[in-house]
Amino acid sequence: MKGPARADHRISFLYAAFALCLFLLIGLAFATTRPGLVDYAPYLSFSPDKDGVKGLRLLMERRDTEVAEWRLAPERLPEAEGQLFVTVEPVGMTAESAERLRAWAALGNDVVVFGPAYELLGDETTIAYVDPDEATGEVTVFGQGGTAIRSEKAVVQGERRFVPASAAAAARIGDAAGVLAVRAAVGGGSITAALPAEWLRNDTILEERHFELVWMLLGGDSLAGRTVYFDEYHHGYSVSPGIGQVYPAWLLAALLQGAIAGVVWLWRRGKRFGPAYTPRAFLVRRGDETLLAVAGWHKRGRLTVEALDATVLRLRRTLQTRAGIPADAGAAALVDAAERELGERLRSPSALRAALARWEAQRRTIAAGGKPEYGEKTWLADSVALAEALNLLEEDR
Repeated sequence: MKGPARADHRISFLYAAFALCLFLLIGLAFATTRPGLVDYAPYLSFSPDKDGVKGLRLLMERRDTEVAEWRLAPERLPEAEGQLFVTVEPVGMTAESAERLRAWAALGNDVVVFGPAYELLGDETTIAYVDPDEATGEVTVFGQGGTAIRSEKAVVQGERRFVPASAAAAARIGDAAGVLAVRAAVGGGSITAALPAEWLRNDTILEERHFELVWMLLGGDSLAGRTVYFDEYHHGYSVSPGIGQVYPAWLLAALLQGAIAGVVWLWRRGKRFGPAYTPRAFLVRRGDETLLAVAGWHKRGRLTVEALDATVLRLRRTLQTRAGIPADAGAAALVDAAERELGERLRSPSALRAALARWEAQRRTIAAGGKPEYGEKTWLADSVALAEALNLLEEDR
């Protein structure tokens, strides 16, 4: 027993050494590998870089504004009113997307875009180019009817200015060089465009009066209780709509209820997917268990042939030990050896001979690919005959 035990101990030691080496390698990899800083694109609402606008989101959330990212196409926007859609320097906005945003704003929503916004404003305003040196670092906030309300400090860069081309477009912020932000009414909502997108950057949002100006353009205190979507779709961050946005809620509810009903029906019917296999259990039998009980256990498990094979093998080994018969002796040699050893105590040699002959015939049938055929009474009689001879031989040990 020392050899196998020592081999098992050696295998366990190898497994433990392998696990330890793997653990050390993984720990070394984590210790030496440092993740690099992610270089985000500019004007992303979740970017902590200098050119991101995450700072604006945090400042808005501090003022109890519900802010979320929008990564679906504009036509997926909720068809409700009182919402705000903010896009900062959108990339690749097509005329179709701009038209869908205008239609969404007409439902009673607001769209605020920081950038030129050529597609969104359409013919309501145009762009003019001015001398950037005309900017004085002071901007004017306009109210209803184009009346100047107050002046604020702000850093203005760039040479572009808005030129309202219709009465629907009203100036909101301007400086000495021209108009920096305009607002146009669209149906029940509005579209606001502002040129200085750099005011929203993380490194400039708290400079001068930038946040106060941006907060005013977004709606100010009226944002309380409203949902604000920051556009990431036109920055290249898009996702496919989930099943809840593709199919109506009533259809999903019906499918879920149908699935639950199907599972309950299958459970009630007691259906089984595939055959049921009951493996033979290795049980410790009591000492007072009789031979017939063991035979019945084999029969209920449909192991009659296996039971007879085990009994014949045990009888063969017993006679080989006592009478010295060959290991491949046939049924006739086994019966003759049993008669010599037991004499008159073997009450029915003919029953033993018939049982062994039937057993040999069944083994030949199985070897030829056939199915053994044992009647219930025949199998029980053969089992009793074999067990009687085996018990007598084992009593004489």
